[in-house]
Amino acid sequence: TGTAAEARPLPAGEQGTPAVTPAPIPVRGRLWRIAGQALLRFPWTGLGLDNFRLTYGRFLPADAWDRTIHTNNWFVETVVSLGLIGGLPFLVWLAWVPLDAARVLRRRSERVLGVGVAGSLLAFLIHGALDYFLMFNSTALLFWLLIGLWLSLRRTPAPSEAHAHRS
Repeated sequence: TGTAAEARPLPAGEQGTPAVTPAPIPVRGRLWRIAGQALLRFPWTGLGLDNFRLTYGRFLPADAWDRTIHTNNWFVETVVSLGLIGGLPFLVWLAWVPLDAARVLRRRSERVLGVGVAGSLLAFLIHGALDYFLMFNSTALLFWLLIGLWLSLRRTPAPSEAHAHRS
């Protein structure tokens, strides 16, 4: 969704290939500081979903920047995208997931599937501290499927609880 001023003609013979403009990519710390500046500017509603990559160059300042670069942090990207109104409730819920996993896995006698799902969700959370990867449909789908599987597992009674309900 660029403006006409941002459009660049493609080199001759490459009309089907997008032109790539080399631009320096800021390091993570700089991207996070820019996200903080953007959040200070739009604290309640944020920049909107997937808009950080389209707008961060204005904070550099730069005439051209790589519009495929995100904040490289799932949690920062969420807050700068959704603001405090959307980002904080999501992050609180996200923090609840590993706490819930620890609680549920301690009380269940059958843990194999639960440990696998909880470990997979933990891997998402750890990876999210250094990357933003939910813009890929397959990765986002996997995360939400794991969340759904976790929620279904936590509703399934442990074998000892199932016997108690039948008696």
